[in-house]
Amino acid sequence: SKMAKKSPISLLANSYYKNKKYEEAKQLYESLAVENSPVLNRAEVLYNLGNSYYRLGKLKEAIAAYEETLKVNPSDDEAKKNLDFVREELRRRIEEMKKQQEKQQQQQQKNDQQQDQNQDQKQDQEENQQEGDKQDQQENQDKEEKQEQNQNKEGQQQQQQQGQEQKEEEENKKEGQEAQAGKEGKEDEKSEEDKKSEKSAKSGKGEELKPGEMSKEEAERYLSTLKEREVLKKMHERRLKGQKRYKTDKDW
Repeated sequence: SKMAKKSPISLLANSYYKNKKYEEAKQLYESLAVENSPVLNRAEVLYNLGNSYYRLGKLKEAIAAYEETLKVNPSDDEAKKNLDFVREELRRRIEEMKKQQEKQQQQQQKNDQQQDQNQDQKQDQEENQQEGDKQDQQENQDKEEKQEQNQNKEGQQQQQQQGQEQKEEEENKKEGQEAQAGKEGKEDEKSEEDKKSEKSAKSGKGEELKPGEMSKEEAERYLSTLKEREVLKKMHERRLKGQKRYKTDKDW
């Protein structure tokens, strides 16, 4: 920096700048720049103010200070060099800032795309999970319905089997009852015949017949049969007597 003429404020400002206390130096140079004191070299004050701005990273303010310096002293070569340097630095920083912003934007877009992709994957996973759960639920429901159908079918088969067994049991029972009734009927008939035989075997006085003897009814039937045979025999003999006999001649 150029050292301004020795005034208390300018000396203090130069001391701050040498000790890298650029904020304090800047403030003092700003106060000196607005003064129109004949004892001060205003161009030097503006030049040192531009350097303080640059050190603080305020490039636009530094460019404005150098431009003011050249207005006061157009032949100040150091002010020209610093102005060109700071302008180039500002352009470079702006380009770097743009690149950084573009990089950040690209990274942000990448992050957004990744986030969207993750969101899509998550949504697909949730949909697949829901579809899988739905499919599992449907399979379980179909399985339960199939089991229920099989149980109903087994129940129906069991009921049919029980009904068939009950029907067979009733038929067997009915056949048994009919057989028992037929047996009892035969026994009743036999008993009735036995009673008749016993009754016919008894004599009129109620005495039992001895072996080889006939009952009264049997004797009467036997006599009646003999009489009928005797009548038929006589009728046959009469027919024979009534027929004429013809004598045949022998031809031998």
